[in-house]
Amino acid sequence: MTEALDDAFATMVKHTYNNDFNALNDDFDTIKMEIEKCIAAKVFATDRLSTLPTFVLKHLMIYEDCVLEVTNEQRKKMNKNV
Repeated sequence: MTEALDDAFATMVKHTYNNDFNALNDDFDTIKMEIEKCIAAKVFATDRLSTLPTFVLKHLMIYEDCVLEVTNEQRKKMNKNV
């Protein structure tokens, strides 16, 4: 169960280095789905997301840092692609 989550995080990290925000959006959806599967299977966080393992939190913080570092130029480029 956590292997799929590990793979999703590894893919997300690759996309953060490339600043591929379209792929990051897809990665986030995949990660959210995998976390929900782990919660449903009681692998971790049985109390509805109040206790997530540190490796999950670490990767979510990497994702957040990447999104917060978006420059105005990158935002304009993203808006053109919409």
